[in-house]
Amino acid sequence: MQVSYDHAALLVVDEEQRFGVKQKQKIATLKADLDVLTMSATPIPRTLHMAMNGFRNCSRITTAPPGRLPITTYLGTMDDNLLKESVQRELDRNGQMFYVVPRVDKIEEHKQWLQNMFPDICIGIGHGNLKPSQLEKVMEDMSDGNSRLSSIRIH
Repeated sequence: MQVSYDHAALLVVDEEQRFGVKQKQKIATLKADLDVLTMSATPIPRTLHMAMNGFRNCSRITTAPPGRLPITTYLGTMDDNLLKESVQRELDRNGQMFYVVPRVDKIEEHKQWLQNMFPDICIGIGHGNLKPSQLEKVMEDMSDGNSRLSSIRIH
């Protein structure tokens, strides 16, 4: 069955991080005047960069779903002490966090640095170059509480 987008005015994409750059470019070519709303609970470095530079509009929903704690996102220059305090605070409350690395080739380096700082926690790694089953395992481990911190880059 062929789906026609001739009269579409708005496309809503949930879980933006599941789409790669090529898929997003393909969506952009569907129709010139198509408005696209993408949503994600995970800050995506490329999307944040585009919003900060005015290439994309960005809105935040700051009300957490019922029964959930709000997600706190901090964007700033790298500060080792602030990072260590933030991770420790989250660990002290038995929480979890995502540590976003802008480049896949730097993830292992960041993981080692974090592992040296926090040797007793399990750190998962996820990125778009993994096989879908591997990425799913990382996300399941995080969801199940088996991983306390995930160093992640999804493009």
